[in-house]
Amino acid sequence: MLNNFFEKIKINFKNFNKSTDLLLLVFLILIINVSLTIKLIGVIFIYFMRPDFKFGFKNKRMPFFYLTMICLMLIQFILNYTSNLNYIILFTLSLSYWLFSVLILHQVILSIETQGIIKVKNALAWFFIFNAIVTGYNILCIILEIHSLNPYIYDGHNYKYFASTGDHLRGISFDISTTNNIINSLGIFYFFYQKQFRLSLLCFIITLVTTSNLGNLILLTSFLFIFLFDKSKYHKSIVICFISFMIIFIVKVSPSNLNYLNNKIQSLLHSEKKLLKPHYDDRIEKNDLILGYLKHNSLLKKEIILPKNILYNTVIEKELSNKLNSKKLDSIELKKDEINRGKFILLFNTLYGDTNISINQNYYEKYPGKYLSFLETFKKIKTSPKHLLIGYGAGNFSSKLAYKATNIGISGKYINKLAYISPDFKENHLKLTLRYYLKSISEHSMLNFPNSVLNQLLGEYGLIGFLLFIIFYLYYFLNRYKELSYGLILLPIFLFFLFTDYWFEAFNIVIVFEIMMFVDLYKNKSQLD
Repeated sequence: MLNNFFEKIKINFKNFNKSTDLLLLVFLILIINVSLTIKLIGVIFIYFMRPDFKFGFKNKRMPFFYLTMICLMLIQFILNYTSNLNYIILFTLSLSYWLFSVLILHQVILSIETQGIIKVKNALAWFFIFNAIVTGYNILCIILEIHSLNPYIYDGHNYKYFASTGDHLRGISFDISTTNNIINSLGIFYFFYQKQFRLSLLCFIITLVTTSNLGNLILLTSFLFIFLFDKSKYHKSIVICFISFMIIFIVKVSPSNLNYLNNKIQSLLHSEKKLLKPHYDDRIEKNDLILGYLKHNSLLKKEIILPKNILYNTVIEKELSNKLNSKKLDSIELKKDEINRGKFILLFNTLYGDTNISINQNYYEKYPGKYLSFLETFKKIKTSPKHLLIGYGAGNFSSKLAYKATNIGISGKYINKLAYISPDFKENHLKLTLRYYLKSISEHSMLNFPNSVLNQLLGEYGLIGFLLFIIFYLYYFLNRYKELSYGLILLPIFLFFLFTDYWFEAFNIVIVFEIMMFVDLYKNKSQLD
């Protein structure tokens, strides 16, 4: 009996290996992981298993973008030569990032060429399934921790979850939830146009539970585009279902995010009126309600009638009781938040010699931090022709490595002795970032942080770097638009998401995007073969 069981497993594994590019799947899981060490292991693993260095640049097999960025960096280093050892190490690390991008893309294309489209597509499908399983496990852990089926309306633990529940759903990458959200956003349309609607639905569910308001806005825009311009009635009906589910989820399951979006819109428009019907979410109001509950139940011993207009059919007497029982947990979480905020206040004072009060409030309060960061970038690169053309250099103005090299914990750990902070980065995007870390956690959003490929390309590589991206990356795909199908939808979505973080340094969504795009480009060749 046991021998038969193992024999079936062996047969199933052989069938799985025949239909799926197992090496690519393992490589993808490793390279997507947030840890740089695991990413490095992933690169070593794939080149050990598939040793090949025929990149095929002459045949235009892959974009020249990464190679041109390496050349630009070398020119920058010569023109801005410094003997600062810490910066030389940071520069070398940044150079290796672009080199890694070349190595990774080469293996992606090599997998398609040697293993075939079907096996690569199956590997990608399994990746999304595994990611959904891990995300489901993340949700289950939260539910078991808070003893509530819906963490999106759970206000205990000092609002650790509530509107921030999606931030804890990191998926198989164990990176920020935005990574999980964007990868699955791409997956929706990738599977949608290959008529794999179950997998498209699975990706859609993951994007919903990770609750990114900006991501939802981009998704909604994409759905509307399909509804208006796609000739297929079947596609239109599925899109209507997706939009309906999105509305139901936001209103019924995660109304706290609706409040957050409402407050952001109100702040952006500088309006005193709320554009959307507000959901009960005010902390002061809630504390008053809890005090009222205590008064009536402890002193008057009478059953209270809770005002429906305030509760909005979400908070009930049982939840108030749970709130009281979790008071100790709330104080623990509140203490953690205060300690963390205290660290940033001390850091801000150390770096800038002033406090939150002395900062120009009007400058920071008038517009979102992302918009302010773009203004700072445009202003800085115009200070001299050299900065306009080639920027301030890798790690000197706005990038994941610039944050990492500070060793203040915003973008991972760094060796303390090798820490480096460029004066231009310190006085602009770093200061802007720390300003928002001094505020409540609700302000720690992609809308406020400078993280953006646009800031990185213009700020650190200038107009030349930006043009290299347009000519040698974007145009590479646009020039092949006749060979693309779903890629025509993925490309603009991907470009929108590039405004949200330094994705070329993250080695996650760019890799998934490139796999999808090259599968689309090679499909005709596969059919001919």
